[in-house]
Amino acid sequence: MGNTNERTPGGGEQGEEEDPHYSRSHSIISARSHNPDVNSHVLPPIAFQRIRKCLLSLPLQDGQEMREEAIERVAKHVILKTYDAGEDVIMKGQSTKGIFMIVEGSARVMSEKGDEILANLSEGEFFGEISLIFDIPCTARVQADKTCVLAQLEPSSARRLLHRVQIGLLDWFVIRRYLPTSNQIDVERCLRRMTYTSLKSCPTFEEWEEEPLKTLILYLDPAMVILYQPHTPVLCVNDPPTALYVIIRGSAIIQDNNSRPLVSIDVSNHGDDDPVVIGEEGLHLGKRSMVSITTSTCCEVIHIKEEWIQSTVDEYPDDAGASWSRLQTRWRALLNKDRQLRHKYPALLQSEVIYQMLKNSSVLSQCSSHCVQHLALQGIPQEFQVEDYVCIPEEIAEGSLVLVLLGELELVTGSDMRYVYTVGDGEVFCPNKWMGSKGKLVARSEGVAIKIDSSVVTETLQKFPDCILIYPPEPQ
Repeated sequence: MGNTNERTPGGGEQGEEEDPHYSRSHSIISARSHNPDVNSHVLPPIAFQRIRKCLLSLPLQDGQEMREEAIERVAKHVILKTYDAGEDVIMKGQSTKGIFMIVEGSARVMSEKGDEILANLSEGEFFGEISLIFDIPCTARVQADKTCVLAQLEPSSARRLLHRVQIGLLDWFVIRRYLPTSNQIDVERCLRRMTYTSLKSCPTFEEWEEEPLKTLILYLDPAMVILYQPHTPVLCVNDPPTALYVIIRGSAIIQDNNSRPLVSIDVSNHGDDDPVVIGEEGLHLGKRSMVSITTSTCCEVIHIKEEWIQSTVDEYPDDAGASWSRLQTRWRALLNKDRQLRHKYPALLQSEVIYQMLKNSSVLSQCSSHCVQHLALQGIPQEFQVEDYVCIPEEIAEGSLVLVLLGELELVTGSDMRYVYTVGDGEVFCPNKWMGSKGKLVARSEGVAIKIDSSVVTETLQKFPDCILIYPPEPQ
């Protein structure tokens, strides 16, 4: 989203005030407290919001209205507890201690011996639900990563307040993309299903039928899902195009050849984010990687070698083969878009960077990965100098989008506009009615952007009718 500052009579700019409830300086971490009388009536707003987010992710009841009623009821019974860094919250094999929701800080899922991290959990995420919901011993060890505040819903309260769920244990592991740590489920079956559902949700494999996709999965060796520890390289600059890396859970950072961070990747632990495919441009175009990708947290990654894909498309030429050929055609068309600019900005114009910047934008937050990739492949790179017009009034009025890869752009309209509205690195300009119909997008620095024509935007939203743009609100 763009940045807005109110114009003052003296010509200066005054930034918007920060909401004190969301400021890190207003931490709700205080003295160690196990006060059972803390309830939703005295919870800080940010605490209630994060508890609500967790409860909405649980399989409570059908229907949003009933869910909201349940949240209000359940939140009155949570107990806020503070844990020190490295302190165990639950241990594998012990009886359920209820559901824990992270209000502030972070936690990590550990191997039973504590020598390996299996997953990183952040604010707004939960754990402990498996043992409670499915009435089995805890399936993993979880400890505080940093000092953190957890909202605990104890077993007695949870069983009284939450309805029984209509979902199986294995299904829950697959939906949440949990690595199978319970001896009560078939590990191989769980990983196969998790891999299949993850790949099927990727634009790369969306046209593949069930049989070729299952055949491809059989090639995966030595493991279907590989666990990368935090701060581990997944892809390095100048790596040859030999594989796809599909991140199905976790966070990573994309950097250029000078190790400068370009954009972050975040596939949430909720299981509702589409996986992110790395290396597709390289495979289709025979290009070495122009970026490096390093994990920020534990990441679950599906590693697919080019030879396995080729064997599968050879075996299913009319299905996977035809789909792969169509993708190659689209990628080759991308390569033909301004080769000179791509040579000048090799990392910024790498497809993974463009896709992820669009995906991270609030404007496209309600769009699927398929929709975002379609927009990314249709965008046109455009370099600009100071005072250049990047978007003229007609383009703004028609609804063109502009992703700023590097630099700063300002919306210049009539003198009656009270705000300076700018978009910078990694932000998307999206026209809205309050901006007026005669504005121009003017460069305030040198840089490069991706312009997506209004006709492409319209056609894409028609192709993906469940996707909507989130227009920037008018500043108050």
